[in-house]
Amino acid sequence: MKKFIITLLLLLFVGGGYLVYQNYQHQHLTTWDFVPASAIAVFESQHIVEDWNLFSQQPLWKSLESNPQINQFNETLTELDSLSGKNGALQKITHGQNFLVSFHITSKNHLNWVMYFKPKEKQTGQLLRLLKQYETNQDYRYTVRAYHQIKIEQLTNKKTRKSMTFFHQDNVLIASRSSVLVEDVVRHLTDGQDNGFKKSQWGLFDIPKFNKDQGNLYLNFNTCGQTAKNFAHNQFSAQSGQLLNKLFNGLFLDLYFPADEIIGNGTVFMDSTNHQLYLNTFRDQPALTSNNIYGYIPKQTAVAYQIQVGNMALWQSKMAEYWKQNRIDPALRNQMTFRLNMTVADWLSWSTGNITLLTLDSNKPEAPNKLVLLPAKDIKIAQEKIEWLEKQHASSSGQITPTSIIEGQPIYALSWNNFPERLFGAPFEGFDKVFYTFYDKLLVIGNSTMALHQFINAQQLENTWGKSVRHEPFLGQTNEHSQVSLMIDFKKAWGLIKANASDPMKTFIDQHYIDFMPMDLSAIQFQRQENNSFTANWLLKQKMGATGTTKPQQLRLHSSFKVSHKPTAKPLVVKHWQKKTPEVLLLQDSSRVELINQQGASVWNTQLKDTICDEQYQIDFYNNQYLQYLIPAKNKLYLIDRNGHEVKDYPKAYPANSKVAHFSVFDYDQNKKYRFCFTSTTGDLYLTDKDLQPLKGWAPKKLGATELGKPQFFRVGSRDCILVTSKTGKVFLMNRRGAFYKGFPLDLGREFDGKIFIDEGTSLSNTKVSVISNEGLLITFDLEGKILKKNQLYKPLKESRFTLIPDLQRSDFLILRHDLHQVSFLNDNGRLLFEKDYLNPEAMDIQYYNFSKNSQFIVYTDKTQDFTYLYNQKGELLNGQPIDSSEPIALMYSAAQQKFTLYNVYRNELRQWEFYKTDNL
Repeated sequence: MKKFIITLLLLLFVGGGYLVYQNYQHQHLTTWDFVPASAIAVFESQHIVEDWNLFSQQPLWKSLESNPQINQFNETLTELDSLSGKNGALQKITHGQNFLVSFHITSKNHLNWVMYFKPKEKQTGQLLRLLKQYETNQDYRYTVRAYHQIKIEQLTNKKTRKSMTFFHQDNVLIASRSSVLVEDVVRHLTDGQDNGFKKSQWGLFDIPKFNKDQGNLYLNFNTCGQTAKNFAHNQFSAQSGQLLNKLFNGLFLDLYFPADEIIGNGTVFMDSTNHQLYLNTFRDQPALTSNNIYGYIPKQTAVAYQIQVGNMALWQSKMAEYWKQNRIDPALRNQMTFRLNMTVADWLSWSTGNITLLTLDSNKPEAPNKLVLLPAKDIKIAQEKIEWLEKQHASSSGQITPTSIIEGQPIYALSWNNFPERLFGAPFEGFDKVFYTFYDKLLVIGNSTMALHQFINAQQLENTWGKSVRHEPFLGQTNEHSQVSLMIDFKKAWGLIKANASDPMKTFIDQHYIDFMPMDLSAIQFQRQENNSFTANWLLKQKMGATGTTKPQQLRLHSSFKVSHKPTAKPLVVKHWQKKTPEVLLLQDSSRVELINQQGASVWNTQLKDTICDEQYQIDFYNNQYLQYLIPAKNKLYLIDRNGHEVKDYPKAYPANSKVAHFSVFDYDQNKKYRFCFTSTTGDLYLTDKDLQPLKGWAPKKLGATELGKPQFFRVGSRDCILVTSKTGKVFLMNRRGAFYKGFPLDLGREFDGKIFIDEGTSLSNTKVSVISNEGLLITFDLEGKILKKNQLYKPLKESRFTLIPDLQRSDFLILRHDLHQVSFLNDNGRLLFEKDYLNPEAMDIQYYNFSKNSQFIVYTDKTQDFTYLYNQKGELLNGQPIDSSEPIALMYSAAQQKFTLYNVYRNELRQWEFYKTDNL
């Protein structure tokens, strides 16, 4: 009896399962019912062959089709065409029928796809019979297996060893190169369709669709953060991932493929009551226009993120609710607003509501230069508000003083770190240091003085998106009324993309970067409609004939002039006092000075009665725009006017008849009230007025050290800093009065050559100084006298010696390692860039120019052989050979002309060379 009951139950179970399965088998399923919710995107077409043929004419695909990994889909279509009998049979079968391709993450760094196709009923048998024929085809290996009671088949090309896994169910063919994804589809079917893509993105399927497009794209933004995390480096922040996951639920785009463009127009799907979604914070916002900001965006911009807020108080309120619902603690913001008893909306009352974040193409894409542009309704109120804010900070001295002046534009430091993030949230992170300036009716915030320098130069040279023949047509196609816009200049952005990618993705980018070169400019934008829904627009501009190769830079000899005596130092490029055209000041025979004009003629030639030091300066001594030449010599200071005559009362002897070792000129506030600071050969430090009279506390300053380096002046916030080093390893930091700052003198305990690099900050604690000892210990300390980091670099030989080479533009530094007859160039992290063999490394002079990314030059002058080698950062020699040169060079760059001008001296000649930037964008 017991066995009978068990047998009966077993029969009922199997029979019931069979009936359920048979019922399931005969459901009328559509292609969409097969797509799992795990799909990150789905492409839909009613005429896949025609649409694919249009896309395959795009410059991007013409470049990508040579990549075997990316070309798999095209190969699959070709294979399906072959399976269906060729001669356009696939086009006939698929035309007018729904064809889907879903995209999935198959592992941490891999993306794959599944295609779904439901042919007309009368063509289904034909397709299945053709597939059946390939079971016995000698060129293919056919296998079959059951999975969850569904027959899964696989065809493997014996020659290429590439497989296609497929099954057909309810007249739908499902196929993929990935058998794992096919199994996922089967599991989705057997579990029921309630967890499918269509169910999770239901709001995208009630949208009217155009019949004359080239397909539809559905994007699942519920998985966007995880997708980005899979392909991003380990430091991808949780808040960034959460922001991407919580942008909105989904996105639908009608696609079009006009020549050299991909255009998508559509709409956003999201629950309007869900306060966890970022785009919901822009509901009820009045429309603004953004076109007036494009004229300020520098051409060095890689990524521009823009939001437009017509009602700042409402948006800030919705942002507060967004943070609350997502359990994000805006601690920095709350700390500032609570302490100052303020609201961000009130503080921003002067703002127009147009907020633009720019990430610039930088030499260090892992920590790029950034800018925030904030147009003001009333710039005077903006100035008052930010000055008030600075004065409230605990570290503020109460004085608002420029830290520097760039091209006449004052630059200020703000003590509130991460200030843009405090105002606008996580997308505006990356401002550990905050500097700002006012330009026209803009408050411009930068995360470094270099970022602001790039901005100011771009304005003066009109190197902006709004003035660019490349960017202007692109901007004309964008929607200036969008609440949220993200624009990417791919020519500038690849470094950023790679820096933020996982290691496998970095390798992929390195291998296939050239394939993506046609991608030029792109924008994705979202605009609120009157019914509070959001439309979306996507534009990708491509560049015909784009390649990843560039012609090597070639120097062209522009001119060569004979001079009266052999130059014995680097040429100093100055400007004509009236025309502002370039001229060259030459030091000859250690005591003669000659000025050469732009035409190569000698303007004047003066013999001094002293040995000239290494530093010479062009200054405006009388502040009347008549320029003079300050020539420090060993025993006296010379001042020569524009006609080559000694200025009245000059030369002057140094205080106490000192002999100068190093001489610097300070102009604290760029008002021509010069201060002269110099070290003597006996180790004394002087600071004098412009008449060479020692100032109080500096007559002289006894530091108790010899072999002092060149004095440097810089401003940190409102604090004036004068820094001097000694080769014995001591660092001296003083204010204008000669008083030491706390923590100084600092004894590093290691000998070094006195060269330093200063990473300017907004406070003493976040201003960092780097030095490297002769033995290769890289030391970083702050201006509170705290050692932050020590890193012993690899030292291959006992005789290896190290020196620091600061960029002459003051943006970063290189490290030079001498290994007997080999010289190694390392970046500022100690990573090897390249190595060169030289007979006499000790008889060389190294210069480093960092104008911008892809415009970095390392200059090696061999004084023994009278050669100068000009390398890029890859170690590639410009011109393929050195140029004849007796002394270090002078290298200038014109952003307006995208041209470099090199001045060098050889024997009794002054030579001028030209070459152009290879990436002329």
